[in-house]
Amino acid sequence: MVKNVPYFRNLDNYIIQEIVYLLRPKRYEAGQLIVQRGDEVDQIFLLKTGCIVVEVPEKNYEGINENFQQKENIYFDWLNEGSCFCIYTGFNKDMYQLVNFRASSTCIVESIHVQDLKALEKCNIELSDILKQM
Repeated sequence: MVKNVPYFRNLDNYIIQEIVYLLRPKRYEAGQLIVQRGDEVDQIFLLKTGCIVVEVPEKNYEGINENFQQKENIYFDWLNEGSCFCIYTGFNKDMYQLVNFRASSTCIVESIHVQDLKALEKCNIELSDILKQM
């Protein structure tokens, strides 16, 4: 599953095994929000089982103060098993999540903290070169 991440496709198997060891699974039930728009994300997520709906929250803006009321979410896309998400926001402190990721069925999502990857890159020049591209 880690090889589904475009950046990791050409890594040596021993580095892939190190990353797999660091993955932490979490179960989400259908309808449960995994990541919400506006979240500061410090992880990369991999969908091991299930299906996730990607939604764009529709906002109703009132005036220049940008006070808003939540309306409804607009369907944007869906992710299936093996998909990776939030890969860029975890590496850029100036970015925040732009969409919602919601479980549409019972899901197992594995994640790895960016800090764990950065610690791993200190021992692996090949991984370090890849992370510099992000």
